Amino acid sequence: MGIRNRRLTTRALAACLALTMLAGCSGGADRQAETGIGDRGSTATVPPPATDQQEATATAEPPTPRDWPELPDVDSSGLPGLDIATVSDQDAQIHLVVPRLAGHPVLSGALLAAAEKRAEEFRADYAVEGHAGMTATPFITGQWRLVAASKDILGVETETYVNAGASSQTVWTVDWYQPRTGTLLEPWDLVEEDHRAGVMDVVVTELEAEVQGFDEERAREFLRDGRVRLGVDGDGRLFVGFDEYAVAPGSESGPSVVLWQAVEEGWLSELGEQARRATMDPDASAVPEQPAGSGSDTGADNDEPTPVPTAEPTQEPSLSPTTAPVSPEPAAGDVNCAVERCVALTFDDGPSSGLTPRLLDILSAERVAATFYVTGSQVNANPGIVVRQVSEGHQVGNHTWSHPSLPGLGSAGVRDELARTNQAIRAATGASPTTMRPPYGATDETVRAAAAAEGLAQVTWDVDTRDWEHKNPARTLEIVQQTTRPGSIILMHDVHETTVQAVPDVVAWLRGQGYRMVTVNQLVGPLEPGQVVSRRG
Repeated sequence: MGIRNRRLTTRALAACLALTMLAGCSGGADRQAETGIGDRGSTATVPPPATDQQEATATAEPPTPRDWPELPDVDSSGLPGLDIATVSDQDAQIHLVVPRLAGHPVLSGALLAAAEKRAEEFRADYAVEGHAGMTATPFITGQWRLVAASKDILGVETETYVNAGASSQTVWTVDWYQPRTGTLLEPWDLVEEDHRAGVMDVVVTELEAEVQGFDEERAREFLRDGRVRLGVDGDGRLFVGFDEYAVAPGSESGPSVVLWQAVEEGWLSELGEQARRATMDPDASAVPEQPAGSGSDTGADNDEPTPVPTAEPTQEPSLSPTTAPVSPEPAAGDVNCAVERCVALTFDDGPSSGLTPRLLDILSAERVAATFYVTGSQVNANPGIVVRQVSEGHQVGNHTWSHPSLPGLGSAGVRDELARTNQAIRAATGASPTTMRPPYGATDETVRAAAAAEGLAQVTWDVDTRDWEHKNPARTLEIVQQTTRPGSIILMHDVHETTVQAVPDVVAWLRGQGYRMVTVNQLVGPLEPGQVVSRRG
C-alpha cells in the first residue's frame, strides 16, 4: 500500500474547463451534507459566459447545484498535535490549507506535497501577474476536514476549488491513514478485493439512472484507478463520489452514491469496518501521537524553511471560552490616534492552533493590541483561540470562510463566505465583527455591497511585509522599517513560524520609533457597513 496518484490536476482541469466552456456547461456550487453533521466551506462558482462577454458577466449568480450525499464532518479539535500548513501566494491568488499532525510526518508530508503540487500547476496554467483587485481572475483555494478518527484509522478530505475566471471546478481527495503504523492507504483498501468489481458495477448502475450526460466509460476508468472519494457516510453506508466534471456535466455538480449493500453483504474489508466505526463513533483524542516505534517527529511536515528555534511558552495558554460574550471590537480606551503616532498590526489567515497562541503570548508580554483577520473554517476548528484573542483586547475581523478571491463569485457567493464566518465568530465570542479584509485585497462594487449587507466595512493595508513569500524574520522587520509611517496598517500572517519569530523585533523597533500599536478600530475609528478603508501602498 502506498500513496495513490493524486486526483485531477489543475492542468487536467484546464483542458476540462476548456471543453466544458465550449459546451456551455458550468461548475456546481457547494453541496449540503446529507447527514447534517458539521458544516462545509462554500464553493460558489461562476458560470462560463461567452468569450466576448467574460468580464461583463463573470459575476452572474451560480445555478442551484444537485443535492448529493456527502461525507460527514468530524470534530478535529481533539487531535493531538494538530496544526495547519498553508501554501499561499498572494500575487497568484493561491491559498491552500492542509492539516499538519505532529508525530505523523508521512500523512502531513503527503498532504503538504499534494498542496504544493496543485499550487505549482495552478501557477503554470492560470497565474496572471498583477491581477490583484481585478474581477474574474483565476484563483485557487483549498480547505480540509476530518471525516473519520480513531486509534486505528484517520480519514482526511481535502477540497480544492479552482476558479479559472470564466469557469470553475471543485475537486476532492479522501486520504485514509493508519496512525498506529504511519501507513497511508489506497482508497479501495476499504473494500474486500473480491467485491471491488461489484461495488463499481453498482455505482455505475445507480448514477447512470440518476445523472444526465453520465459517462460510464470515464466513470469506470476513475473507479479502477481509485480517483474517487471513497469513505463512509454518517449512517455507516459506503460512500463513493466523483469530482465535478469528472463523469458528468458541471451542472450535475459532483455525483455520489451511498451503498447499504456494502455493509449488509459484507463488502467492507477490516480496514473498511475500522473506517465505518471511526466515522459513526469518532474519537479524535484517541489517535496516537506518533506511530509505534517511529521515534520523535522529524519535523518533515513543517511548511516552513528550517526555522530558527524559538522558546516555547512555559505555561500552556488557556483557550477555554469565557462564560459571557466578549466583543470582537475592543473599546478605544485612552487611545487618541489623532495625537499619538499609531499603527495597526494585523494578522491574516488564522487562527493556527500551534502558532497563534505563541503569538498571543508575545503580544501579551509586550502589552500590544493587534487585529486578527480570521478565516471561518479555522475559527470553527479553533474557537477557543478566538475567545482568547478578544479577551486579551485584540480585534477580530472577517477574512471569509475559505479565502477565495471574492470578485467573480457573485453576490450570493460573497455573502455566503462572509455570513458563515460572521456566524463562526459569533458562535465563539457571542458577538459579530464589524470589519472584513478581502483576500488578496481583491474587491469590487459587488463585494462592497455584499459586505455592507453583512454589516461589514472593508479594511486593507499599506505595509505589506510579504512574510508569506520570503519567510525570513529579518526581511519582515526590514520591510516594516522601510515602509511604516503614522497611521499605517501592517499586514502579516499568523500561520507562518517565521512571522511569529519576527514579531518581537518588529514590536521593539516600532516602540523605539515612538509608535503606539493599536487595533484597526482604534486607529481609524468606528466604521460604517460598506465603508472601505483603503491603505494600499
